This record gives sequence, C-alpha cells and structure tokens, in this order.
Amino acid sequence: MDIAERGQSAETRYRMAFCALHSQIMGLAMGGDHIRQYGLSMAHKDWDIAEFTDSHGRLGKPLDTGKVLVHRSIRIQEPYLVWDSGKTNDDEPRDLKPSKGVLGDFVKLWQGNAEAILRFARKHGVLMLDEEGKPSSHWIPEGREHLEWWCFISRRACAVLNIAAALVQGELGPAEDWNVIDSSLDASFPKSKNRSTPHGLSAARMHFQSELEVWAELGRITLSIRRDNRRNAWVTEIDFGSRLFAVLALQLLLTVADADGLYNCDGCKLPYARPRQLKRPKPGQSNFCPQCGRQAALRHADLRRKSRMRQARQLYGEGMSVVGIADRLKATPATVGHWVKLVRR
Repeated sequence: MDIAERGQSAETRYRMAFCALHSQIMGLAMGGDHIRQYGLSMAHKDWDIAEFTDSHGRLGKPLDTGKVLVHRSIRIQEPYLVWDSGKTNDDEPRDLKPSKGVLGDFVKLWQGNAEAILRFARKHGVLMLDEEGKPSSHWIPEGREHLEWWCFISRRACAVLNIAAALVQGELGPAEDWNVIDSSLDASFPKSKNRSTPHGLSAARMHFQSELEVWAELGRITLSIRRDNRRNAWVTEIDFGSRLFAVLALQLLLTVADADGLYNCDGCKLPYARPRQLKRPKPGQSNFCPQCGRQAALRHADLRRKSRMRQARQLYGEGMSVVGIADRLKATPATVGHWVKLVRR
C-alpha cells in the first residue's frame, strides 16, 4: 500500500469497496441457491481449520461488557429497512447485552433475503447507516438504511474472515474476497520492479491490516466507567455507543486476533482480549490480563483474604459463633478459628 492509499480515510475506502461489490452481490443473487450454499459451506470449513469457531462450529466471541439499544419498531419498506422509537412507552428501545452469536448470524445475511435481515435486526438491532452507507457515530432514534448496504457489510465481514483463515494457513486468500475489500488489488500480490515493495504473504498481510483498521475506525469503540457495587469499585467497560455496528466490528477483530473474548482485568481495571489458551473465567470470578499476570492475582487473593479476616474478627467481636461466621463467609470453622483466636470479646 502506497502513501496515497494510507492517506485515504476509512470512509473513503469503505465507499469505494461498496461500489466495486454492488455488481458482485447482484450477480450472486441471480446465481441460484446452490452457489450461495457452496460458498457458505466452504467458508465454514476454513473457519473451523483456522479455529475461528468453537467446538460446535459456532462463530462469535463473548463480550463481558457493553450494551446495544434495539428498536422495537422495525419494518421493511423496499428497498429500505426502516426503524423508529414508536409512539408509546411500550415501544421504547430494549437495552440488550450483545449475544455471542451475533457475528455468526450477521455474516450469513448477504446470502439471504429482506425477511432474514428484518428478523436479525429485530433480534440484534439495526446498523444505523446514513444514505451513503456509513455507520453513524451515535445512536439514532429513527431512520432508514438501504438493504443493499446490509448485504455489502455482511459480505465484507465474511470476506475478512475468509482471508484471515487463509493467512493463518499461509495462503493469500480467495481472489473474490480480496475483490470485495479492494477491486483494484491483484490478489496474487506479485513482485514489483521496486524491490522494497512487499509482495506475496507480506503484501497480503499489509493490505489485510489496513482493512482491519477500517473496521476499527468505523466501529468507534470507546471506554466508559461505572460503579460496580458488588465489587465495591469503579470499573472500566467497553462502550458501543448503543450501536450494533460497533459490536460487529469488535467481534470481528477479536475473532481474527484469535482472542477468546473481551474481559475486564481485576488488576489494572481495563478491558483486554483474553488469549484462547487461557481458561475462560466463570461469571463473577476474578481474572487478570497477561500484563498483570500471576503477581496481580496473588495480590488480589491476599487482599480478599485480609478483608474476610477483618469481617470474621468484627463478627466474632459482636458475639457471633465461629460456626456462624464460617457459614456466612463460606470458610471452614478451623480457618475462622485461626483468624479470631486473638480477638477478645
């Protein structure tokens, strides 16, 4: 990629890709169900090989934080998907945590029809696109978006996964998928007369990185902070701006990065992409990013132990029995007895 290409905004590259893809989508729609099904089955096979899917062959990553507002009034008015906030309190949008399978459902939409898009939107939310197909930077109470844009973005997400799976296996990726991202590319990435210009896998990875940057930029994913009363602490969390596109962008990036999901670190209090090789924490269980690591886990465990010890001594001083304290603090009577042996009543 040269300097001029690097200088293009994500919106410009995004718009150029749609113009190149429009005829491809329309041609596919005329090609018959057997072509669409063949493409889907081949993609799933490669995604499984690249370990983008779980043990059940399902695509998607758990997101520990963040919410999306889903309109209750969504309908089709060809050629648009139309939504609004309704006229009564019962029509107010739903505040939902994104499901793990939202990306897996989304990448199939370009092979479906308007009704499939409508069902998806009513379950997960709308993309909130403007008339040029660019994702909004904020939540919009009412609007409309062209159904072709849904097909384009779904197909583009599918192309990203196909290319990522190929690169994992040391291959360049299908030419039709590179054409979705940038129709001006030679998908064989040949050598150039300029010896300093990357070629082959190096060039493919460079262009692919640029595509991931487009998703990251248009996703506009930020951080927010809230009070966690259960942990008695302030915690940071992902802020999607209540927008579905941000969720799709993050799930796509996590999948390509081979991360198990996004979690909040109890050490530094920041969200992090948890490596697949680490065991997934149970709900409510403390977990730590690779940077904080075992040392932070040990400090955290020691703080919890000292906090429980203080509680035990306070309760014992107030007259509660050792057995009663053990039951309340989920500890053994022997442990509680050791904690309170120097406490006077």
